[in-house]
Amino acid sequence: MNNDNLSITEPDEKKPPIGITPEFIWKEDRARELARAIVRYLEYEGFSSTVQKWSSELRDLCEEWYRKNPNIPPIQLYAEE
Repeated sequence: MNNDNLSITEPDEKKPPIGITPEFIWKEDRARELARAIVRYLEYEGFSSTVQKWSSELRDLCEEWYRKNPNIPPIQLYAEE
């Protein structure tokens, strides 16, 4: 059987590229990731300069979120998945 002419889309059909993750999604994911890492690090080692940097970044992300979305409830940062 010759499969040379089989394709999922027609040859003349153009599809756009998939693109990238929207900024609000990766920032929300980053905030959750930071919150979880801070908790894990505090439970393991306690406060350090690393936790301080992460906390600062998390604060900046949250401030930006509230500035852009004052009427939207806060995201749940440390939800168990």
